[in-house]
Amino acid sequence: MHKRLNILTLHGLGNPSRRLKAVEELEFMLPLYEPEHNYLYLDLDYPVPDYVKELEFDAIIINPTFLCARLFDGVYAKTIEKFSFVKHLEAVKIAFPQDDYYSTRRLEYWLNDWDVDYLFTVLPDHIDTLYPNLKQSNIHIRAAYTGYVSNKWIEQWEIPKARCHRKIDVSYRTLKAIPCAGKLSYDKYRLGDRFVSKLPNNHTLKLDISSEYNKRIPGHEWHQFIENSKFCLVGKSGSSLFDPEGVYRSNIVNFVKDNPNWKFNELENNCFKFRDGLFNFTAISPRNLEAALSKTVQIASIGSSSCYSGLLNSYEHYIPIIGNFNNIDEILEIIEDAGLVEKIAVSCKEAILDCPQLRVENHCLTLMNIIKESTQTARVRNDDYFRKVRSLYWQELTKLGFKPSKSFPQLYKF
Repeated sequence: MHKRLNILTLHGLGNPSRRLKAVEELEFMLPLYEPEHNYLYLDLDYPVPDYVKELEFDAIIINPTFLCARLFDGVYAKTIEKFSFVKHLEAVKIAFPQDDYYSTRRLEYWLNDWDVDYLFTVLPDHIDTLYPNLKQSNIHIRAAYTGYVSNKWIEQWEIPKARCHRKIDVSYRTLKAIPCAGKLSYDKYRLGDRFVSKLPNNHTLKLDISSEYNKRIPGHEWHQFIENSKFCLVGKSGSSLFDPEGVYRSNIVNFVKDNPNWKFNELENNCFKFRDGLFNFTAISPRNLEAALSKTVQIASIGSSSCYSGLLNSYEHYIPIIGNFNNIDEILEIIEDAGLVEKIAVSCKEAILDCPQLRVENHCLTLMNIIKESTQTARVRNDDYFRKVRSLYWQELTKLGFKPSKSFPQLYKF
């Protein structure tokens, strides 16, 4: 029997009450599927006592929300200083960056400086562009996804709500945001408004579409919202702008601050002229997965299969949006065809369920195999001591007002 492993997980999820459900499930998956090991979670926003730094670990998981610190100069500097001890830990280090197209050179330096052993990226087809300097390192690069399918999801949506019992015809949620990812992110934000503007005045569709902050759906209600929708709008997830130094992002933020009534063309001309659209950094998103499993048919931005990680094709797995809803008549015709709609829903769900790499348990098994293979020599350790330290750390966090996640209470029981 293999020894119990000590695994350190770094994240930047912050206050549990403000977390996105899909992101939390992504970064907390390992202890749920491999519970026999010892886990310690450190949030970049909370202090790290010296007694925690003295623990020995077999593996260090560096999550996307932790690596987002690179996007902000002050946060990055504080994070590097606070977690400098990680660089010197003798453990296999596994990083999971997302939005690799932002501040990529800083990210690349960070991975090299910390001697990261494995890099899991959701953009494996763009490795040469994103990480040219990693070729000189010994880092192993693997493909990953922005989200995974859990057994809980499969059971929850084994028999989704019948379409005739769903109260919403078409739904969409996004948040108004500065389009630092170029036109792709701007189009995603405008998707709902554009759809509504293209509908005939006499339409009878029941819509629940918003980009307002006060209309956001809390994490624990999100799946109910999806399952109560017959169709959902879906924009491409990713970026059409490559910003390796973070310069464009900084320019965009400053321009928007100085020009609150900005137009996208003005923003592009002043901040990243002729740079947008040179790359297409896209991948399948958690929303694609949730909609597929709940049999909520997606009305999605058209693209090559690579836009959805090679898993989804237009007309077969989703109703495509062509241009600025130039095919609105076709879309409305399809959603009235009950037989075709059900065929698309079934095909999409099957495509997701037939991909073993998308299953949480398979992803966790891959990680554990890497960790076990990299842990060559058994270390003398005391499990009771590790748990006492973890318990002490948790007690200190509670004094600072930290409360455990309602979705993952087992992570805080010692």
